[in-house]
Order: sequence, then C-alpha cells, then structure tokens
Amino acid sequence: MCEQNGISQIVFSPLAQGVLTGKYKRGQALPADSRAADPRANTFIQGLLNDEVLTKVEQLEKIAAELGITLSQLALAWVLRQPNVASALIGASRPEQVEENVKAVDVVLSDEVLEKIEGFWRSRPTSRSPEDEVCVGRMAFFMAVGCVQEDFYLPLLK
Repeated sequence: MCEQNGISQIVFSPLAQGVLTGKYKRGQALPADSRAADPRANTFIQGLLNDEVLTKVEQLEKIAAELGITLSQLALAWVLRQPNVASALIGASRPEQVEENVKAVDVVLSDEVLEKIEGFWRSRPTSRSPEDEVCVGRMAFFMAVGCVQEDFYLPLLK
C-alpha cells in the first residue's frame, strides 16, 4: 500500500526486538540482560517467544548460515531490499551490534534465496491468540511504521 502510493517507510524494530538475532532459543531461559526478560520492555515480544515462531527463526538461521551471514544481517537485508524503505531503526545496544548490522547493506539476496524464504513462510500458523495477532500485526516482523503490509515483512514469521 505504501509503495503503491509513493510513501516511503522507516522500519521500526526490524529485528523483532531481538527475536531475529537468534538469541532466544526454544526450551532455553531468556537471557537475563535481554529485553524479553525486562517486564518494562517485553510487552510485544512475549507473543513471539513461542515454539512455533522460534522454530521458524531456527530455520532462518540455517539460511543465513548457508549464505555465510548472521541472522540479523539476513533479516535486515530482507527489509532493506524493499524499494520503499528509507531506513531501518536497528535499536542496537552495543557498538559491536551496530558493526554487525551495518554489514547488511552489502548483502544481496538472490531470487533463489528470496523464494526459499518466502516459500517457507507462506503457511500461516494454525493458532494464534488475539494478543499474538496484535503483537505480530504491530511488529509486522516489526517492520513498517504507519503502513504495515502483511506481505511486506510478516511472511518471514507466517
């Protein structure tokens, strides 16, 4: 919708508050110093910390590893490939995160890789609570502020 109307987007939280960094793992405790462990900051991330989503994130990690990049770089490259994206607000908390994430600008995702990712994410989860739907909708892989399009970032979590 935004692209069709010539509206650019600044993407908020393209790493889904850290979910797309791979730091949250199925069956493991939350890192004590993470946003997810902080009750003041974990409102939206809670709907993403479930086996269904984290399993899909693990599969994205495999794709990133095949490409020789980090999961963060894959997610950011996915966002930045969109022609109407003006910027992505990464929300890094440490200098080394900025250094890693900025490398995503040089990542070019081939049509084959995009098809692999998009094909993998075509099926919607079978069950989501209304709270999860709001969370996923608001984050749209936390992608677009203002003009959230389901086909924009959400395919990675479907």
